[in-house]
Amino acid sequence: MKLRQLLVSLAAALATAGAAQAATFDGATGAATVTSYSDASTLAFDIDFTSLGAVTLNFTVEASDLTGGLSFNSLVRNLTGLGFSGLTFTLSGATFSAPGTLATDGFQAITGQGFDGHQLWATFAPALTTEFHVGAPLGSGTDWAISLAGAQVGDTFTITAAVPEPGAVAMLLAGFGVVGAMARRRRNQA
Repeated sequence: MKLRQLLVSLAAALATAGAAQAATFDGATGAATVTSYSDASTLAFDIDFTSLGAVTLNFTVEASDLTGGLSFNSLVRNLTGLGFSGLTFTLSGATFSAPGTLATDGFQAITGQGFDGHQLWATFAPALTTEFHVGAPLGSGTDWAISLAGAQVGDTFTITAAVPEPGAVAMLLAGFGVVGAMARRRRNQA
C-alpha cells in the first residue's frame, strides 16, 4: 500500500512539475516585445519590433545547458511600418557553433547573409516589411546551435537582435563616402 501511495505521489509530482527550460530567460530590454516558447534544449522566441533599434534577451546558464549545448530559433516580425534593410543577432557570453537556416515569409528576398562565432546577419531587398525566420520557428528549416563552452552554472549570456535605424545607415554611407573621397584625394596628390 505504501509503495502504491509513493508511486502515485511521484507521478502527481512529475505531472504538475513545469517543463524544463533551456537556460533561464531573465527578460528582454529594448525596441521589441518578446515572447518565449523555449523548452528543455531550445531557445525559441517571437520578437515583435515596434520601433527600429535593438532588443537584448538575457539568460542565466543552467547545469543542463552545459551537457549538450542549445538550439536557437526566432520568428521576427516587423510591426514598425518601416522596412528593415538588414538584421543582426549578436551573442555575448556564448557562440554560434553551427549555422541554421535564415528565411523570410517570401514577400522579400534575402540578398546577403552570413555568420561568425558571435554574430549572424541578413540583408533584404526590397526592405523587409513582414517577418523573418531564424532557424525553424515554424517547423521547417534548421535551428542555430549555440555553444556555452567555458561557461559555468550561474553565468549569464545575451542575444541581441538589432535592426539598423535609417539614420545609422545614412551615417555609415556618409562615412564610406568621406573615406572614398579622402582616398581619391590622396591618389590625385601623388
